[in-house]
Amino acid sequence: MSHSRVDYPRPVLHGPSYKPLTRVSAGAEGTIPVRNRFGIQYGAAYSQEGWVEWGVFPSFGNAREVIEEIDYLEFMVLGKAGVRLEEQGFGFHLLAGPTAAIPVRCQRFDRRGTRREDCVPDIDFGMTGGIGFDLRMDARFDFRMAALYNHGLVRLSGYGATSRNFAVRGGLSYRLQ
Repeated sequence: MSHSRVDYPRPVLHGPSYKPLTRVSAGAEGTIPVRNRFGIQYGAAYSQEGWVEWGVFPSFGNAREVIEEIDYLEFMVLGKAGVRLEEQGFGFHLLAGPTAAIPVRCQRFDRRGTRREDCVPDIDFGMTGGIGFDLRMDARFDFRMAALYNHGLVRLSGYGATSRNFAVRGGLSYRLQ
């Protein structure tokens, strides 16, 4: 599940406001241990972002509400530092590193659902940070949850805006060793 928004450096006609939309993110990740408490986590995900903008939009027939949805293929390489409490079967970890998001689909439409235009955002590079925990289920499986914040570094073309995304991810992990 992800919650995203954009930050505009300049106002659009008549000062719009924004509301982030909750969307879905699904993917896979793997961690390569480097040291006892440090590893590199590689990941790929299909991530949806979206928001509602309020204002007056002449290109949409003066609509007062426009919805924008962007779907990305997201790739990340994160440093992962953690502590594991073996007796309790519990561990927590910090994550930080770069991400690249390649746009797959982008649409802007008014609230009536009339599709007005496709948009073409650039590849979005960002920095991600977060915290997570894992709970041992048995000798090979862990249940894992993480909260990640991604701050886009690239101005999205045509908008002059940067994206921000907060995602809560969960799943099962399987130890190969």
